[in-house]
Amino acid sequence: MRPWRTNAGMTRPDDLARILRSGESALPRLIWHAPGERIELSGRVLATWTAKAADLLQEDLDGGVGTRVRLEGDPHWRLLVWALATWTVGGTVVVGGGAPSAENPVDVVVIDGERLGETWEPGAAETQGADWVVALTRAALARRSPVPLPAGVVDEAAVLLSHPDEMDPYDTAPATAPALVGDAASVTYDDLVTPGVEGRLHVSGTAPLAEVLRTAASAWAGGGSILLTDPRWEEEHGGDPTQGSFARILESEGVTGPAA
Repeated sequence: MRPWRTNAGMTRPDDLARILRSGESALPRLIWHAPGERIELSGRVLATWTAKAADLLQEDLDGGVGTRVRLEGDPHWRLLVWALATWTVGGTVVVGGGAPSAENPVDVVVIDGERLGETWEPGAAETQGADWVVALTRAALARRSPVPLPAGVVDEAAVLLSHPDEMDPYDTAPATAPALVGDAASVTYDDLVTPGVEGRLHVSGTAPLAEVLRTAASAWAGGGSILLTDPRWEEEHGGDPTQGSFARILESEGVTGPAA
């Protein structure tokens, strides 16, 4: 297996899970704030979640190099796990750009289970053409979807914990393979991760998911961490990260700066 590289500008997204598990892996690397909820994941725990999702993707959903995984919905810590899992097996993360189509095909769609509901059917606009649909549950520590899911939809919360804490991908994506496809452009495995940044960055959940993913990847590559805030939580705390309780919480969490 190819060793991961930590020199500036050379880390690939499929290196990140190994980086998170190495070194000071007990330190927080992802903190999530939502109304009534605070989740803190160390590097080791984040890597474990990633391994479980990557194993599900590889073993149950036929994922691997070239598999296109569409992440639907506002930024959330579980969506970041699925991005890491996709890169671990050599797949392509697809965000934005409208619904899947013949011009924008996907193999797997990860989407909030609440958005599917009981009326979803194969061929629905949000998941058209996907071989697999994974229902994401945003509730902390949920063990099953809080809503009934249509037949054929994978309940992530119910199955993820049964997968192993570590996994080995069958293959490695080539350097020029697309790692992230968004509204603006397609970014390759060798170009996705910018030189790593240290410290703890605040990332707003109002930012485009592609931007959140690239910021997180850069922070993790540099030994840093991110604090990701749900837009509803931001509104509860005044909406301005430089003032009031919003600013005080960011300071107490050790935030060293906003995402660039």
